[in-house]
Amino acid sequence: MDEFYWLRNKIVHGEKIEPKRMTWTFHEHLTIAAIVLTTAVKLKLAQPGRYTLSPNDQTAADSIDPFAADGNLSEDKLLGARRKARWR
Repeated sequence: MDEFYWLRNKIVHGEKIEPKRMTWTFHEHLTIAAIVLTTAVKLKLAQPGRYTLSPNDQTAADSIDPFAADGNLSEDKLLGARRKARWR
């Protein structure tokens, strides 16, 4: 997660980004950000009962930490998670 904060600060403050320091590619950052944002909003709405989490929503929420902790969001890993989650 340190890399997400580091990259966010670099972008927000207009600083130079050093791709050699990054474990994740820009594409991977954008992919995980889209997943995390969507899932976070759904979880937040579910707390006061304004949204009911589907089984796929719960799988997405449960899958975020392993992807982020591993630091390697490969296409194979994404496809494998997608098959396990039955996202169609």
